[in-house]
Amino acid sequence: MGRRRFLRRSLSGAAALVVASAFVPGRTRARDRNDAQGKLQFFTGEEYLVFTAAAARLTGHEEAGPGDHVDTALRADQFLSTEDPEIQDQIHLLLTIFNSALAAFLLSFKFSRFVAMDPADQDGYLEEIGYHGIPAPGESQ
Repeated sequence: MGRRRFLRRSLSGAAALVVASAFVPGRTRARDRNDAQGKLQFFTGEEYLVFTAAAARLTGHEEAGPGDHVDTALRADQFLSTEDPEIQDQIHLLLTIFNSALAAFLLSFKFSRFVAMDPADQDGYLEEIGYHGIPAPGESQ
């Protein structure tokens, strides 16, 4: 690939990212330590809600009462707080895009944020992006 072609593609890609960023809600880097009993080290309050909702749908477990379940999002928060900053930035971006109404519309024709969808729509959205659920014992996927 020649230098001019490389520069043209790079500028085109940068322009596409700038335009796309106008449609993806801005993500805040401020951490709301009051969420999850003030224990969050990595996730923002909104990211915590996205991860909690996704974990509930992916595992097939709805939220149970206190002490009846492991807070998957809080464990992920603790783990990710120790990761490399580049990985942390990528996870923040992934959760922002995953929860954006624009991404939901492009992937499954639902113009709603993931956390605002009802459980059936969340399952449909996850299926559209390639997740097909956890098979029951003895069932193949």
